[in-house]
Amino acid sequence: MDYLVHVAYVLYLLSYSVRDIMWLRILTIVASVPLVPYYYFQPKTLWAPMIWLGVFMVVNLLQLLLVLRERRPAAMSAEQSQLHTGLFAELSPRDFLRLFALAMPLPLVPGQRLLTSGDPGPGLTLIREGRAISVRSGVRTAEFGPDDFVGEVEFALNRRAESDVVVTDAGGCLFWSSADLERFFRDRPHVRASLHVNVARALVARTERNSGLLPLRPEVTSVSVPMSPGQLEP
Repeated sequence: MDYLVHVAYVLYLLSYSVRDIMWLRILTIVASVPLVPYYYFQPKTLWAPMIWLGVFMVVNLLQLLLVLRERRPAAMSAEQSQLHTGLFAELSPRDFLRLFALAMPLPLVPGQRLLTSGDPGPGLTLIREGRAISVRSGVRTAEFGPDDFVGEVEFALNRRAESDVVVTDAGGCLFWSSADLERFFRDRPHVRASLHVNVARALVARTERNSGLLPLRPEVTSVSVPMSPGQLEP
């Protein structure tokens, strides 16, 4: 019955040669099967190695089920699908859905401040509808519209805002608080890295679009700003 051992260890060798974790789990489980009759039909049944072999097979089977669950196509709404393919393409579908679940949908009201110069950024805001402007020393430095992030630089660099961002046209946004994001990224550093890539791409596009802005009109600088960044959070 030595051939059963040879078959098993050839399969183990193949499992260690593959890079895909799913196939590693599958081959490891299959490789364990020939060893069961080998241990059992010895003149004296080898119960100890057979029991431990069963434990390893169960562990690998559970891990395989988790991998298959992660790779199962994720069901998304039309809005989620549009966001994933457009702004969060670097994230896997399931990581995106977990991140999306943290977002708070909030209204945008003209005059509302999303960022206040000198204050820590409250988190990451994604404008879905409406418009906002960035004002620094009385000069309009940027305009924000649908699918633009606000506060991404402050969050990524953990620094205070250098300009005011004020809503000019009513709409809505998705808001992630800094505390929620930090907790979420604690066990998912790969999601943080992927999100930074997506945000950086959006920042470059917005910067190119905003190049050559004229100084802000006087009537816009006097816009009332009743809300503070903290009021973004419900």
